[in-house]
Amino acid sequence: MPKASSNSPTQWIHRLEDHTYGIWDMSKAQQLAKEKADITIKSLQCLPQSLQIIHLSEKK
Repeated sequence: MPKASSNSPTQWIHRLEDHTYGIWDMSKAQQLAKEKADITIKSLQCLPQSLQIIHLSEKK
């Protein structure tokens, strides 16, 4: 079976699929990061403000 050239329609479709999956993965990662950040913010809001400041300054 001959190898498809890098400009063949089949190769182009595979590259497009790879790119699409990469974008979806980044989008999903950003969504998960935002969800975790929102959970963290809600958790910190339960603390008195003085403890929130101490906790955030320790993370640096």
